[in-house]
Amino acid sequence: MAKGSNEEKIAANVAKLMSDTRMNWARGPFAIRSIATVTALASVVTPIAFLAGTIAGVTAAGFMFLGYFILRGATRGIAEIPAKFLDERQLSLRNSIYVKSYQTLAGLLGLMTIGAFVFAISADINQ
Repeated sequence: MAKGSNEEKIAANVAKLMSDTRMNWARGPFAIRSIATVTALASVVTPIAFLAGTIAGVTAAGFMFLGYFILRGATRGIAEIPAKFLDERQLSLRNSIYVKSYQTLAGLLGLMTIGAFVFAISADINQ
């Protein structure tokens, strides 16, 4: 009985989340790309600004977290919703985004590894 009650609560929360219109202003393609770009830039600038010891680090971190929460609201949290509560289009969109994000992460880690090797070799040559 508890399992059915839990699934009913999840279904009610998903229905409420899917009918939420508060973030409609951020759901357009241009808005999503703009917010994602600002969030990505803020995530790069944040550690650099913190290392520099300026207030810009706090500001950049604020933009990063604000962008994250706006994007999460604009996508209605599809990444966290169980698959049985999504329709086929939402499920395929979520799966394609997962693949693209893993490919992007692998590419960035590869570039960082190459950069670390180049840095290590150039530091060794300069000694």
